[in-house]
Amino acid sequence: MLRFPIRGVVLLLALSLALAACGGAQTEGPAATGTPGRALTPVMTITAPPILVTAEEVPAEYQSVYQELWAALEAARDTFSAQAGTDVPLSLSLELLTANGNRGEDLLQPATLDATRLFLDRFTALGAKGVTLQIVYPLFDEGFPRHDEYVEFYRAVVQEVRQRGMLLLIETSAPFVGTQYSSLTVDYSGKTPEGYLQERLEQARAIAHELQPDYLSIAEEQVTERMLTGLDLSTEDYFEFLRAAPAAIDPPPGVKLGAGSGSWESPELIQRIISETSLDYVDIHVYPLSNGFTDYLEVTSQWASVARAAGKQVVIGEAWLYKTSVEELQGGIAFQEVFGRDSYSFWQPLDALFMETAVELARASGIQVLSFFWSNYLFAYADYAQVSDLTGRELQQAANAAAAGAITRGDLSDAGRAYQRLASGSSAGE
Repeated sequence: MLRFPIRGVVLLLALSLALAACGGAQTEGPAATGTPGRALTPVMTITAPPILVTAEEVPAEYQSVYQELWAALEAARDTFSAQAGTDVPLSLSLELLTANGNRGEDLLQPATLDATRLFLDRFTALGAKGVTLQIVYPLFDEGFPRHDEYVEFYRAVVQEVRQRGMLLLIETSAPFVGTQYSSLTVDYSGKTPEGYLQERLEQARAIAHELQPDYLSIAEEQVTERMLTGLDLSTEDYFEFLRAAPAAIDPPPGVKLGAGSGSWESPELIQRIISETSLDYVDIHVYPLSNGFTDYLEVTSQWASVARAAGKQVVIGEAWLYKTSVEELQGGIAFQEVFGRDSYSFWQPLDALFMETAVELARASGIQVLSFFWSNYLFAYADYAQVSDLTGRELQQAANAAAAGAITRGDLSDAGRAYQRLASGSSAGE
């Protein structure tokens, strides 16, 4: 089974953006310490989709991946746009990376809230109707160090979101402990699956009552969570956890409870969520397009149709184009390499086409919230010619620095302008 550690790979990004956006060490463009990249060897120029003005030459080493993904997205976009669609209004949202719980105590620095306000202002200018916020275990455990400060921070963030009239989706899961993507320390030794999930349930109740989001997702990627905790969390464990959630959380009026899966994961859990729980909605994550056997966009559409038929709402809590070929995916390409690829500016037409395709999918399938994860790229990417020889971590730092400067100045990338057009069209269609 495929494993995509999606949510936690944001610590370096959020820290860089928080410092730069609040008058700290600002840099413009790629990091000055980066070595010059190889010269481009363009052989192919991609024709941009209608919502994008410009397109760049694609380096030779990425042309086959680019062509494969482009063809798949064009076909999917055309398929979904030809469908009748639904009358369900769509809210386009964005990931609030500066407030991601994996950042741990960095969240409690004064600059973080200032950076979050700036992010929200830029999101509003883009036309985003909402934000997705990751609050990881165990920040809302009363016994966790600085618990009260974390609660106060998130109260302030939610107040800023509400002041802008934005929808709020909160997702909860395990942090990326033991990796470079989280500064938190959590000891899972001695915990049982049942005990751990009970703690998660108690913290979900606290989040629901303290913050009162519009949507609260209490499980999303079960394979990823199993990997991060080292606990043998079975589908049956999750199902019992989710079945008990509505009564245990007893959410305030207006707070919807949901859960779901990555589109690449086994359908068993989401099928049981739909048919055997009283949860209000399902939350689907969309990253890779296909593993060569399964079309994950079509899977998403099918899950949405089944959920709506059962009376549940549907959200896509995270989505971004996973830039690999089917062959690379089957070969087990490292997620660090894939996320490093995201940084290059020549992907902008593909990212725009992915967003356009996802919007068509959402409209055709009656999805109510669609949130794009890597919101930093709506402001800036790294220039391949200058950074192509950097390591994955260095590359991400260079892209973060470029995005931080762009957010401070109020600049948009071509992908950001594409999102802005999509958000405008989504508003007009409501």
